[in-house]
Amino acid sequence: MQWSEIQQAYPNQWLVIESLEAKTAPDNRRQLKRIAVVERCPDSQAALHSYRHLHQQHPLREFYFVHTSRAQLDIREQSWVGIRRLVFHLFELETGRALKETNAAEFMLASEAELSRDWSKPEEDAAWANL
Repeated sequence: MQWSEIQQAYPNQWLVIESLEAKTAPDNRRQLKRIAVVERCPDSQAALHSYRHLHQQHPLREFYFVHTSRAQLDIREQSWVGIRRLVFHLFELETGRALKETNAAEFMLASEAELSRDWSKPEEDAAWANL
């Protein structure tokens, strides 16, 4: 589906969506060409909770939580150079082997494993509870 079709089918609702086909424009905006609705949510907190759960279960898939009142999706890709170096260092300490920057899938899995230690704490949930 396209964003306009989703807006018509799910007016004024919180959704968790998945990008099935996308590309990044030169200005780092994600252009979602094909979108699937994964879940309808009663409010923003439920959407965030569902998004986090799905992201933990499927870290290589591209999920977003959105409200259909938005005229356009404004999703920007950001690079995390500082975190990348930290993940490389922690991965090497724990496994005793170097993580190659060219292996994106391995890097994403290592990032998720390292960062989830902080994400999965009750105080982290409390900090995000009002979104």
